[in-house]
Amino acid sequence: MSQTYLIRPGDNLWSISRENNTSVTELLKANPQINDPALIHPGERLTLPQDSFERTSPPSNRYTTVPPSA
Repeated sequence: MSQTYLIRPGDNLWSISRENNTSVTELLKANPQINDPALIHPGERLTLPQDSFERTSPPSNRYTTVPPSA
């Protein structure tokens, strides 16, 4: 199962990675659709690396659990 993060105004990959106990490099690996790390937009969802959300307890309104693809 993976988990997604809802990007809010003011977020950047560094702050998201820090909040989720991971690295920008790992976020980029989990989100190959990101062409420019400086260009993320509020309302978009990022897939979090599996090990990051196993190590942290995220605030419930910014995260969604996504069941594995069948």
